[in-house]
Amino acid sequence: WDVVAMGGHLSRKDLDAITTDRAICVWDSSMHNGYANGPAIEKCAIDEGAAQKVEGVLTKADGSLDGAFLGIEALYLLMPIMKQAFHPNKLVAGMQYLTELSRQNGITAMAEMFLGVFALPLERRLFDLFFNDPVTPVRCSVTIAADKAKKFMGGPFRSTSRAVANVMALQKTSTEKLIYNGGVKFFTDDAFMALTMQMAYPGFTDGHKGIWNNTPGAPYFAKMLPWWKAGARIHVHSNGDAAQDATCEVLAALQHAHARFDHRFCFEHFGCSNEALVRRVKALGANVSVNPYYAHLRAELNEKHMGRDRAHSASRLKLLIDNKVTVASHTDTPVAPPKPLEEIWIACSRRMAGRGGSGSVAAPAECVTPMQALRMKTIDAAHVIGLDDLLGSIEGGKFADLTVLSDSPLDVDVDDIRSIEIVATVIGGRVIRRNGMKPDWSLSCAPKANIPRGFWPGVLWLYEATSKPNSWTRWLFGILRHWLT
Repeated sequence: WDVVAMGGHLSRKDLDAITTDRAICVWDSSMHNGYANGPAIEKCAIDEGAAQKVEGVLTKADGSLDGAFLGIEALYLLMPIMKQAFHPNKLVAGMQYLTELSRQNGITAMAEMFLGVFALPLERRLFDLFFNDPVTPVRCSVTIAADKAKKFMGGPFRSTSRAVANVMALQKTSTEKLIYNGGVKFFTDDAFMALTMQMAYPGFTDGHKGIWNNTPGAPYFAKMLPWWKAGARIHVHSNGDAAQDATCEVLAALQHAHARFDHRFCFEHFGCSNEALVRRVKALGANVSVNPYYAHLRAELNEKHMGRDRAHSASRLKLLIDNKVTVASHTDTPVAPPKPLEEIWIACSRRMAGRGGSGSVAAPAECVTPMQALRMKTIDAAHVIGLDDLLGSIEGGKFADLTVLSDSPLDVDVDDIRSIEIVATVIGGRVIRRNGMKPDWSLSCAPKANIPRGFWPGVLWLYEATSKPNSWTRWLFGILRHWLT
């Protein structure tokens, strides 16, 4: 469901009109909002009184739940049903699909920026199994959700200091294919796609308010400080211009409390901004990772919600570069497809997709050169995730990873960049022609047919597969899986 493109939020009434005989949950295109009918609300055993206190839970005039759950905290109330999407057999299939799509589009290394979305211990084992398999044709850098680290790695009392120590210790478990390098994720506001981000004056033209995923000011500072002092790389989801201001405030407070150099603090998405905010980002020594598809796919759609100027100037790039801020480009897949050459084309042309395919240019002053855009997908992207000593350029001492193209993005017309063909990828010296792998490849250690269906059988299979060979834990998980199935 696309809130902006399709005219508003769904409600319990809308979904009950389809059926009240079975539960229906809808996960929207921003992946921050969910919608449920009456049976789904009942199945999730949502306490209406408690739910009404959660920001983003919409209610009717009588106080009953309206079926819309906006923002990350509210969305988690639907997890008893949404967890069906996280069965291990479905997760492996989804990871294989996105990895193969990435490989075909020339990607050799990807970044997981929110490990812990469902269950951190399960996800860590899944990533270990998947990316360390010799068949998997890409590397992965992992950033862990800070609040999930506290929940799952903070011990029985959910100690922040214990969680920090455990996350930083994960760096020693890194392999060439799966890299932990002290990255953690925070969320300031909410989604750009659904316009639940926080906008400064004059706000949204229809008067609706965005959502804070963390309370700005002292509470947010207190959450980040232990990670900051431990030397973690902090990535912050920050979309609206009010959120950029709040994130700048907390970074300034962190620097005042405990000064750091080369801290790689990164604003993720950076949907709406202005020159004053960009200068503050530079002064504070932060980096920015921008989703260029916001301008390409959403500028025309957002005009009536925030005005033409703000809608078209989303995803600023040239202003950041002119102010000497290190900038990476990303797609936040599945928000947009993992297609680096298309990202480069968008950054250089800023052509809007448009409902009628108009191809008009959004804020042409924000266009960058092909070389600048290419850096955003290579060496500067590696810098932002703290891996520019291993990735991002072809030089001695780095991984032997590269992408072979039919033409150079620097030599063709801008409008031809996204049509350049991927000839092959090379990872660790292993050459893989674009058609050199079957699209439905399986992990060598986990053929798809061997992964049990269902949540608990799949979890036990995963724990068995990732336990040490001949260990009692591997034996135990195997016995439990056979007993359960």
